[in-house]
Amino acid sequence: MIRSSDDMDPKSPDVSFPLDRITLFDLVWSMPMTALAEKCGVSSSYLARVCTQMSVPRPERGYWAKLAVSKKVTKPSLPEPGPEDMLEWSKGEGITPSSNRRIRRPDITQYPRTIRRARGSWHPLVRDVKELFLKGRETENGYLKPNKKILPDLLVSSECLEKLLKLANNVYWSFEEKGHKVTFEPKHSNFIRPSSESYIEPKASNGYTTYWSPYRSTLVYVDDVAIGLILIEESESVECHYDSSINQYIRVHKNQENSYRFSWTTNRRIPTGKFAVIAYSPYPGTKWEKLWHIPGIKGSKEIIENITSEAIASAPTISTLHEEAIELAEKRRREWEIKQQEYKQAERERLRLKAIEDSKLQLKDIIDKWGEVERIRGFFDQAERVVSGLDVTQRNELMIRIDAARQMIGENNALNALKSWRTPEERMDELKTTRSSWLYDG
Repeated sequence: MIRSSDDMDPKSPDVSFPLDRITLFDLVWSMPMTALAEKCGVSSSYLARVCTQMSVPRPERGYWAKLAVSKKVTKPSLPEPGPEDMLEWSKGEGITPSSNRRIRRPDITQYPRTIRRARGSWHPLVRDVKELFLKGRETENGYLKPNKKILPDLLVSSECLEKLLKLANNVYWSFEEKGHKVTFEPKHSNFIRPSSESYIEPKASNGYTTYWSPYRSTLVYVDDVAIGLILIEESESVECHYDSSINQYIRVHKNQENSYRFSWTTNRRIPTGKFAVIAYSPYPGTKWEKLWHIPGIKGSKEIIENITSEAIASAPTISTLHEEAIELAEKRRREWEIKQQEYKQAERERLRLKAIEDSKLQLKDIIDKWGEVERIRGFFDQAERVVSGLDVTQRNELMIRIDAARQMIGENNALNALKSWRTPEERMDELKTTRSSWLYDG
């Protein structure tokens, strides 16, 4: 239930979870952060991080002191959530966006406020990253594998790195100038990224990839809809020979064919100097990808304009696919829960019948032991009666033997065995506190 700030009282009971953005906003502006954090069972610094992740503004330092002496203070309104913001939070669940968050369908008929870039300026994602791309290794066919993993999503050779950075800069700014932010994937998101290897090595079938990929994808946001962007230098299959001195495959040119007549050659895919832009849906359960070929930097302005326009126009399609994926995931979750309940019910019934059977077997064993105890007791009682009629010498001698026999047999108390018997109900109660307790949850 969403409560207004007028209803809040610092002496109110503990906060109930989950908290949505409106409820948290009301709480934050109704009491100091330290008091609210105590009610939430977390530290004030952690609660501040929650507010940041949910884009919930909180009072500035000195707000409550000013309020106490009736000084004028201002309370901002709650802004609309951004595409990377959490919508609700529960204690113990961490500060991460919801995996099945629904996104607003974008309105592509109107561009948001545009951004003008200064002539020759670099986009923040590609500014000063050239040296970072060069710090690392190269694959056998010449693609860069930088050590740093949070970089723009580019796959390129060292020879064409500068060209692809310029192309990426133009592509990113083309989106920004239309009002769509290009940024890295938010931390702890559940976005997915297609393998670049499928575009470099079309016939690659194994799951292992030798090519570089970033920890966080490069995304453009069209309103709430995220679209992944990958820029690659394309490859082609050519005859190569392996040069062990540089640990790479080198193209065999026609005028060099005789030089390698007696050496080993093979067909490998190597960078071509031609580029491609890949746009894809990063949402789990969706499948949407599009590729545009770019022969070179010169004359690419019109192609880039087409890329951005087509990608932006595809945002409603991706939004629809995401909604369908959420509905399918929810359907599968419900089906799984039904199957789980059916399994639990069947397993509980199996355990109930087993408890009855085990209890019967234990009781039968106790009854059998009881009969054995009574038989032994009857034997000794009968022996004592017979011995009691003998003369003193024989009686004493035999009583000593009877006592020795009793000690050897030991005390068989059937009542103790009966006390150890567990009823079916007791067995079921024990299951509810052991490793089978999950069967009785929910």
